[in-house]
This record gives sequence, structure tokens and C-alpha cells, in this order.
Amino acid sequence: MNIATQYDGLPTVLVEEGMILTDALRSMRLTKAWLQHQLRKQNIHDISQISMAQLDTKGNLYVDLMGDQPSFIISTSEEKGDQTQ
Repeated sequence: MNIATQYDGLPTVLVEEGMILTDALRSMRLTKAWLQHQLRKQNIHDISQISMAQLDTKGNLYVDLMGDQPSFIISTSEEKGDQTQ
């Protein structure tokens, strides 16, 4: 059928149940400072508020907060290269 899809791979989970997955950050060549900067864009200052945060292959950071709090999609593609170490 040769139907084109937009699938580029699975997202990488960076935060799970309020804990930063440092190995995942390292594998993406990102830092905790980069992650905290991205979260501050949505006024999220406490990692323990996050149920899950994952970065997709297009540079979108999906953040799901604990409980009935809202979720966010934060575009990071223009800054990803600038904030890595």
C-alpha cells in the first residue's frame, strides 16, 4: 500500500512518578537544568508534581501532572541543541 506515516520512533520517558530518569536524560544528551528550564515554561517548579514526562522525536515534551491536574505539551525543538552539555 505504501502509505506514508509520521512515525519517527517511541518517545523517551524523562520523568516517572516524580523521579527524574537520569539515564534517559543522559542518553538524549540532556541535563537536569535543561529539563527544569522546559518545565518552568509551564510554571512547573516541583518535579514531584509530575506523573510522567516524555520527549518525542520531534522535540515535544509531554508532561502529565499528578492527580486531576492538567497535562502540557512543551515544544523544545528550537532550544534542544542550545541547552545540552
